[in-house]
Amino acid sequence: MSFTDSMLISSMKYLDLFDDTPYKFIKSYHDDDDVEVDIKDMGGNNYNRCTTKFTFELKINVSGGCMPIWNNIEFTVVKEYDSTSPYALHIIENLWEEEDEDDICARTIQALARGVLTRRNIHFALLSSDPDALASIM
Repeated sequence: MSFTDSMLISSMKYLDLFDDTPYKFIKSYHDDDDVEVDIKDMGGNNYNRCTTKFTFELKINVSGGCMPIWNNIEFTVVKEYDSTSPYALHIIENLWEEEDEDDICARTIQALARGVLTRRNIHFALLSSDPDALASIM
C-alpha cells in the first residue's frame, strides 16, 4: 500500500495530527496549504486495529521579532485507530494512492504465507480481477 506524499492542513486537522503541537507552530498555515508528509503503515496489534505513522516538517518563525527567521521542525505522530472507523475511511479515501494490481495481489499472497491475513488484504484480493488471488483466500 502506498500513500500520498502531501496533505492539506485541513486533512491533518481532521486526523488530529496537531493535537500535541503548540498553536504557534501552525498559526501561519491555512486549511488549503499543502504539507509534505511521509506516511507509513505500522500494521496493527490485532485484526481490527491499525497504526499509522505521519512524519512532516513545518516552517516555524523563530525570530520573535519583526524580521522573520524560518526554521524547519520535524514532527512525528503515531495514530492508532479502528479499521472500520470514520478515521480509517478518511485515510482510505484521501491518502491512499492507486497501486498496480500485480503489487496488490503479490502482497496479499505474501501476507497469506506469513499468516497475516487482514480485512485489508481480503478487500484488495476481492477487488482484484486475478483469479489466483481470489482462490488463495478461499
